[in-house]
Amino acid sequence: MISTPRPQRSMFEADAEGMRELHSGKPKFTIIRELVANAFDEPVKEVGLWMKYADGIATIVVEDDAPEGFKDLRDTYTINRPCYKRKDPTLRGRFNEGEKVAICMAEQAEIQTTKGTVKFFMRPKPSRRVHSEVKTLRGSTVTVAIKMSERQLREALEYVNVLIPPGTLQFSLNGVLVVPPVYVRTFAATLPTEYLQGDAMVRTARKTDVSLYQPVNGKVYLYEMGIPVCEIDCLYSVNIGQRIPMGRDRDAVSETYLQDVYAEVLKQSYAELPEDKAADTWVNVALADDRLKDKNDHAAHRAVETIVENRYGDKVCVASPGDPRSIDDAICKDYNVVHGRELPSDIWDTIRKHGAIPSSTKLFGRGVGEYCNPVEPNEDMNNVAILAQRIAKEALDIWPDVEFVKSDATDGAWYGSRKLTFNVEQLGEAWFRPPLNPEHIALIIHELAHEGGEHHTEGYYKTLAMAGARLVMKALKEPAFFGGCSR
Repeated sequence: MISTPRPQRSMFEADAEGMRELHSGKPKFTIIRELVANAFDEPVKEVGLWMKYADGIATIVVEDDAPEGFKDLRDTYTINRPCYKRKDPTLRGRFNEGEKVAICMAEQAEIQTTKGTVKFFMRPKPSRRVHSEVKTLRGSTVTVAIKMSERQLREALEYVNVLIPPGTLQFSLNGVLVVPPVYVRTFAATLPTEYLQGDAMVRTARKTDVSLYQPVNGKVYLYEMGIPVCEIDCLYSVNIGQRIPMGRDRDAVSETYLQDVYAEVLKQSYAELPEDKAADTWVNVALADDRLKDKNDHAAHRAVETIVENRYGDKVCVASPGDPRSIDDAICKDYNVVHGRELPSDIWDTIRKHGAIPSSTKLFGRGVGEYCNPVEPNEDMNNVAILAQRIAKEALDIWPDVEFVKSDATDGAWYGSRKLTFNVEQLGEAWFRPPLNPEHIALIIHELAHEGGEHHTEGYYKTLAMAGARLVMKALKEPAFFGGCSR
């Protein structure tokens, strides 16, 4: 004869001791987080938190004035029960295990609500649950007694003082109203969230309020509707007005989510960011986010421009590796030259999209202007060309080509590949007229010294010094040297 198993009420059973093992290593303020978050989710006007400490035991009491109390008393002891909060992304709860986590971490606990009272005893073993018909007329009172060191107690009290009660809710600790962090501003942003659709939790993006607060004791937090999630590296604490996608421990978010948050905060706070904070890690993370790459987003554009100026000043360019002369000229003009290796590629992508840093070639490159046309030299120009070639031969033992152009380049002359170019557009024809003067000699020597390298290189300075020394010696021995050029 085959026996038929008797049907059970549930497929699974939860073990309180096993749950305690999983959660007892968590910070003790986790209890406060779970209980206060549950209270904040209800239509309450007041939430009171009471904490007493004696002989290594902290007694924590959370009271609220929710009209209905617990909607179902089974929620106080049933793990993974379906939860009405999951459908609403503006409520904090989703796992329906907050009070169960608090209870399993405690020595004993009691939940008194409009539906009745349940007492829980984790110690002495075995753990057990006792029901009572005692009811509240309004709201709920949750009491837990937990072992706690004095250090853990201080951490719990510090945690309470960074909570942000929603709206006009009055939140107190031991009868004294808790003063939330200093409010800065609120703005709207579209951020990822999750909610129950049908029989599955789904991710979506939704517009929500994001509120900024001043740091508390130098610490900056990411909040989920007033409940601290984790410390972050940011100018302000950030309170997200909807559910944040995160794991069951509710103490960390993904890097991509945090990057989105940083980008939105930077768009709102770039004008308040101190110059010495413009290179902070969170700013770099924000700059790499796609939210800052839209050049038509005015806030993003101004944020990128402001960060660049705060970091590098108003005279800045990107080094063009294929145009070392333009880099050299930028340095000579006191520009801050930024090299590609200094920033990650995704940040460069953001900067390029906004045109926030021009290239050294764009500012100082040769032949990159709108025009650069050859000029037929007159007699004065030919005399200068002969002088330049004689100086080059005497000082550097080279014989360069010399050409004359009209260009919108900003320099009066340049040298490269054994060719000296005079820009008549910048110098003007009068510059070439006699008599010979120091400006002629200075410009020629300056440009010819590039035979040894670019500005700010040892080769350039050595060539410049040697050219000057040889010309002095030539002038001492042959005073007519500089007069034999029809000058």
